[in-house]
Amino acid sequence: MPGTTELTASNGTVVATTSLDGEPVIRTTASISDDILMVARGQLTYVRELDGKFFAGNFPFIADLADGFTVTSVEFLDPDHPVYALRPADPLEVVVASSFYSPDDSFVYPGGIEEVSF
Repeated sequence: MPGTTELTASNGTVVATTSLDGEPVIRTTASISDDILMVARGQLTYVRELDGKFFAGNFPFIADLADGFTVTSVEFLDPDHPVYALRPADPLEVVVASSFYSPDDSFVYPGGIEEVSF
């Protein structure tokens, strides 16, 4: 379904609010530092299935990663929305290696998509 994510950052906090069909359904809050920890560069590969076939897309990226990024809350705002079933554990369990905040990043879309086999 159509969706958007709005980011706001101020006073050491970043808030991401995801809306689906115009209604806010997920809000994530994290504490951040203004210090840049590192510049990350690489390529992400996304794999999806369509009609029993697998397709992969490669997406190059570059990002300044902020130091001191800590997820403090993930809220699912509408208990009647189907996405509510995906809410996280309570207490929140964050996989640190996959969590980052970048005040300056770039992704290249599309990176090319091709059928793959496993």
